[in-house]
Amino acid sequence: MLKPQVFDLECVYNAFRRFYSTAPSRCLTLDYGGAQQFMGNQWKVVRGEEHYVVSPLRDRALRRWYDYLEAEPPQVNGRVIRLLPSSRDDPFVKLPPELVLLIMESMPMVDFCQWRGASRRTALLQLKNDLWRKRIIREMPWMFDVPSIKISGSPVNWERAYKLFHRASFSRGEYRHPAIFNRKRIWTTCSPLVEAYHEEKAIQDTEREAIPETMIGAVVDTEPKPTYRTCQVALFLHKFDDLDHVHPKIVIEWTRNLEFKAIKAGNCGFVCKESMGLDLEHQVFFPESGWLAGVSIRIFHDQPDDDEEEDLFPEQTIITGIYFPFSQPPVGGHADFGDPDGHATHRLAPRSGYFIVGLKVYDDEGGRITGIELIQQPLAKLRGPTRRAMVDMVSAGIWSAENTKEKYWIGDDEEW
Repeated sequence: MLKPQVFDLECVYNAFRRFYSTAPSRCLTLDYGGAQQFMGNQWKVVRGEEHYVVSPLRDRALRRWYDYLEAEPPQVNGRVIRLLPSSRDDPFVKLPPELVLLIMESMPMVDFCQWRGASRRTALLQLKNDLWRKRIIREMPWMFDVPSIKISGSPVNWERAYKLFHRASFSRGEYRHPAIFNRKRIWTTCSPLVEAYHEEKAIQDTEREAIPETMIGAVVDTEPKPTYRTCQVALFLHKFDDLDHVHPKIVIEWTRNLEFKAIKAGNCGFVCKESMGLDLEHQVFFPESGWLAGVSIRIFHDQPDDDEEEDLFPEQTIITGIYFPFSQPPVGGHADFGDPDGHATHRLAPRSGYFIVGLKVYDDEGGRITGIELIQQPLAKLRGPTRRAMVDMVSAGIWSAENTKEKYWIGDDEEW
């Protein structure tokens, strides 16, 4: 049995998948799918109480059956066996009762019954009512929801209950109870699944030990940067373990002159659906099964008029449009903000073997954006499987590698 613990659902999934990949529908000999069609000659299928396709825990007949446990109070019958064996050849005749009970508690019930039939000393031993209750707990773990010691204030005859449960657990006979037998069958065939779960959990724990909790190991740009005043950091992911649970969004801010001003990012905490009717004019929500593949920047180069002696607006290069492609289209389509036209377009994509976890946005003394840089992490740090495993190829089909870069500085290597 598993000790009480919080199950890791990913490990449970992997354990089931391991069996399914080797022997579909036969891995645990649980005939759920075709119970009504193929097992009708053995099981009476009643809608709402199909013991193969419905959890026995919710079986209404089983709940009613428990009510009969209080039918009679516990009684002690001294004449347990009519023909008692002779004490002449009984090697256990001198054993104290405490030692007999101790030996009995470590024996399976079938062996104990044979022992009572062969030993007069053991046959005369009176068994307490609570001993039978402990037997149920130890020998019938599939009866995990048996009511407590008292039902409606009445004591339970646990010897009678033990015998009822024992007979009901067989597949044949007039005392057979389908829900009880099915529960026993499920319990006894799940040992391989429990073992597989522990193996998957050990693999996962080993992998997690090798993964740093935070974003240590990101790509560090050692090249000198142009002059800038501040650097805004917009992170989509803070811990690798959060990849399957976070739902990032990107918000774009613009100046009055429709010049790119800032990027903000955060975890919205929900999966964006088209039916929500959210405003997507200046924000984009990451798709549930996708990730950011890159960033495309459109710039506008404003030159002073040649026919004017003194232009009110000096020569400048500004970002007027920005585009975020994803591995899967988000709600509203791939996010394209700002002016669709520009004098030049620069595409940013992660290097081979990395994926984007955030952006750095640099600005100058006047608050104008001067550069954008990708924050990247190696794909090797991701555990698999993950629902966003496609980050391994998010940029593969977007742009060719020779046409992309990892950072962009306004005016860097540009001629007008």
